[in-house]
Amino acid sequence: MTVISFYNDVDGKTFYSDCAKRLKENCERLGLKYAIEPRDYGENWIDNERAKPTFIREMMSKLEDDLLWIDVDCVIKRVPDIDLNRRYRWGIRFRSDGTPHDYVHFINNSSFNAMFITSWINEIERCGKGSHTAFVNLFDMLDAFELQDDYELVEADIPSKTAYLDSAFKKD
Repeated sequence: MTVISFYNDVDGKTFYSDCAKRLKENCERLGLKYAIEPRDYGENWIDNERAKPTFIREMMSKLEDDLLWIDVDCVIKRVPDIDLNRRYRWGIRFRSDGTPHDYVHFINNSSFNAMFITSWINEIERCGKGSHTAFVNLFDMLDAFELQDDYELVEADIPSKTAYLDSAFKKD
């Protein structure tokens, strides 16, 4: 299993490259293989957020390994407890209301998941929203299990993220 993520500094801040350095150090300390790479998918937060499944698909092909996607602004608290001898398709964290989170994904490197990721990319384009909305729209297709609470999200104070979220959830 390889931990994967990408980063791109937006809005004139080094927040994401700083987080990438911390996540790499986190993986090294825990003895986890990783591929955490710089990518430029656009000038603002949502452009990069929408590129998550594109990067996952690229790494799935390049690494030929099971993947643990984690948003670069997260921390892995301990070595993930995932039984790799079982052939899970997808692992995810859930919110208290049962909605899947989108900041961490265990992805079995399989042809089914490659097809799912292509559907995820297409759904982002179709709905014009972020990766989370598109993922939730397609989630019922997956044979998913719940990941343990081995991850911690660090909230980013990025102007383009705040602006997108404010507009996306604005009540009329």
